[in-house]
Amino acid sequence: LIAITSLGIDEDALSGWVDYEISKVGVFSLKLRFAGRWEVVSVGDAQSVEDFQVAPDGDVKTLTVNLKSKALGKFRLPFRLSAPGRAAPGEVVIETLQVLDTQQDKGLFGISAPKAFKLTSLERNKVAPANVQLLFASGLLSQLSPDLDLPLAYTYNQQPATLKLSVEPRKTEIRCTAYHVVTVGDAGME
Repeated sequence: LIAITSLGIDEDALSGWVDYEISKVGVFSLKLRFAGRWEVVSVGDAQSVEDFQVAPDGDVKTLTVNLKSKALGKFRLPFRLSAPGRAAPGEVVIETLQVLDTQQDKGLFGISAPKAFKLTSLERNKVAPANVQLLFASGLLSQLSPDLDLPLAYTYNQQPATLKLSVEPRKTEIRCTAYHVVTVGDAGME
């Protein structure tokens, strides 16, 4: 699983994909569990997903995706979730998505916020810091809005994995574009 959570003033977004392999005949569905605050915006595409259902279960929801392809092999399932915005001063707990009924559930995820806020890790439960270059290599950062800061990156190998963050307003925000003009003449630089 590779995902990025963008905290927003009005709306939080969680997007990414699950890379999965179907190696057993008769298993043609995929289940994801996530915090109950999230709503499914999209999952898969018309060529790969037959339908999906979301079942609330207390503080979490389970998304069951029925796949059209009845073939064995490796596949990728993109998703996008949304929730009310939480980009405000204070503390935020981020829960990773869980891929259910799988042999291995590990992933890479990033958390970003508007540039007016600074994110700081407070507590990590079953997550480890990762190089943000891994998110660049995935191509997922191209989905971030330009008004969001570069994300913090983390990996996890066990579930449930959570991360507690501090969201603080930046003291100042300076945006500056500068350029220099150098003219080279016969006598040297001017």
